[in-house]
Amino acid sequence: MPTPKHTHEMQSVAPSLAVKEEHIEYGFIGRLQGLKYEYRPDIRDRAALERNFREKFENLNRVKLTDSEFGRLLDEIVTADVFAAAKTLRNINAFTRDDGTPLNYTLVNIKDWCKNHFEVIHQLRINTDYSHHRYDVLILINGVPCVQIELKTLGVNPRRAMEQIVEYKHDPGNGYTKTLLCFMQLFIVSNRDRTYYFANNNARHFAFNADERFLPIYEFADEANRKVTQLDEFAEAFLKKCDLGRTISRYMVLLAGEQKLMVMRPYQVYAVQHIVKCIDEDNGNGFIWHTTGSGKTLTSFKASTLLKENDHIHKCVFVVDRKDLDRQTREEFNRTGKTRLSMEFKDLGKRKTKKNPLGVADTLYFNAFTEDLFTWDNDLDGDAVRQLQLNPNSSFFNGLKDLALDETIAGYLDRYADFDFDIDYETWKVSFRKDEAEHIKISRGEQNIFIWCLFMAICERMLDGHVSYQSMKYLYIDDPISSLDDNNAIAVACDLAQLLRRAASRRDQNGASAPIKVVFSSHHALFFNVMCNEMGRAKEGESKVSHKRYFLHRPNGDGAYTLRATEDTPYFHHVASLAELQRAADPATGKLYTFHFNALRSIMEKTASFFGHADISFCLKALNADDLALYNRALNLLSHGKYAIHEPTEMGEDNKALFRRMLQDFTAQFQFDLPAFVAAAPAAAAPVAATAP
Repeated sequence: MPTPKHTHEMQSVAPSLAVKEEHIEYGFIGRLQGLKYEYRPDIRDRAALERNFREKFENLNRVKLTDSEFGRLLDEIVTADVFAAAKTLRNINAFTRDDGTPLNYTLVNIKDWCKNHFEVIHQLRINTDYSHHRYDVLILINGVPCVQIELKTLGVNPRRAMEQIVEYKHDPGNGYTKTLLCFMQLFIVSNRDRTYYFANNNARHFAFNADERFLPIYEFADEANRKVTQLDEFAEAFLKKCDLGRTISRYMVLLAGEQKLMVMRPYQVYAVQHIVKCIDEDNGNGFIWHTTGSGKTLTSFKASTLLKENDHIHKCVFVVDRKDLDRQTREEFNRTGKTRLSMEFKDLGKRKTKKNPLGVADTLYFNAFTEDLFTWDNDLDGDAVRQLQLNPNSSFFNGLKDLALDETIAGYLDRYADFDFDIDYETWKVSFRKDEAEHIKISRGEQNIFIWCLFMAICERMLDGHVSYQSMKYLYIDDPISSLDDNNAIAVACDLAQLLRRAASRRDQNGASAPIKVVFSSHHALFFNVMCNEMGRAKEGESKVSHKRYFLHRPNGDGAYTLRATEDTPYFHHVASLAELQRAADPATGKLYTFHFNALRSIMEKTASFFGHADISFCLKALNADDLALYNRALNLLSHGKYAIHEPTEMGEDNKALFRRMLQDFTAQFQFDLPAFVAAAPAAAAPVAATAP
């Protein structure tokens, strides 16, 4: 059935108190049609909304779903959690079809939001079990309702529209929690003369404050900071299709720690745009000055996250000057790649579903953020009683008092360190001692070792079936070797491998097989090497552990990662890096920068270490003897100095020829078998190794 075509005239007359809300609505729709939105008067109820979404979803993902599959898809993606819905909107997601085959999908075109289908509907009625609501104007992006506009006449304060939205969201079983409206990102309220916008959020971040003011809410402004509040001007400045797509995809921030959505203020957006432009055009340095609370950190954070997705930028250093900002920005910034994958896995296990109506967590999880559950009390006054404070509110420590972990922790700690500890379960504090010295301060690396030992002890109790951890089905360990040297990295890998063998052969109280599924991920080549060897060999008296190995690869350099299976073992990602160097050295299609000498030197060092030698002289001596001195001088000169890393410049023609000759000699002499998939792929960042037992 063809889509009905209607065009409404845009009202350009001065605002009048006599203009009816209906006329304002049709005039606004006409304005959006002028911005190339498609008007869909046929979408007036939930069924029509879902039919349209299904059509757009199937076209985007090039798939034809059965009715059963589409019903299950809606059950999976519709959620009362605004933050979870926002992540689903922006991510590549997974769905299992009726025949068991996997489907990776997106709800919108996340690579180029401008290429999505933008539609406008109005007077949508959503009737759920407990509420019956009608919505003035909605903007659909690829069939997904992302923006709601509530309009009032000039004599009505826009605050009334805000109150109406809050009332709708507070109704039990409302459309925002039980239908596709859960994907709403922005609300816009206007009485034609005054227009405001604000981000959707979960209830604790979406209300009026004690002064009866709705926070946070914004008026749009241009680069000269002139307020743009008249509805038609606002639509022209804010709601152009590509501009709206950029606002949602680039200039809204998902704060993982607070589970909160934020839309950046106009001046923050302009600042980020100018920072990125300045760097793209190599226009030198710059600085931002503003008052406390103005959003400087958020501006810098967003600029950094956008810059790190640029293939031409090889290092982005983000510096903060306060401890609270350090933890917050580190947590937000690192939620990409394998860490983001691990967090998604953990969060998936906490979502409320038909099988898990209470949202009980099913994963015992460890990564660098786990270290934030421990903070130092350095006794700044007396400088004598230094203790490590545990966070008693974290479920990580469930049942800790009843577990009697001291002896188990000590058993692990003796393998890595030479200090002792005492846990006060009343105050949740840990003190450390060595020989006669009490309350000693331990190093960051030693602290991480202690935390890892405590985690291993908890894992043992989990495998024993302790009541505090009986809901756990999975064990996810992301980078357990933060701040550890190579010796301890090897020891940790061996201990972890032993634990995984025990998890794989676990039995319940009746003697039936009840394995705990374990996933671990790491960026550390040596750790990956040891784990592959330990898990890959059968041990006497034990059955071989069935496991799979994967790595994260970014094939197109566009920020999207793929999970690839591999049977290769030690130092695989260094081999992939070598293939990247060969592609960069290709005279026809590649581009060589000074920092590529750093990468080649690093690979030579790993190769020499693999053969038991202390430095790269082993590799150089194996190459063409006539070029030994030249190669050595080039690597020492061109792989040192800050310019190689912080100021990447293209090599001169003579250095390019030298690099290509050196690379050719090295790969020919050591006969590297480079992976075909890397050789065939476009240039990309080096992959991150990840394994999954």
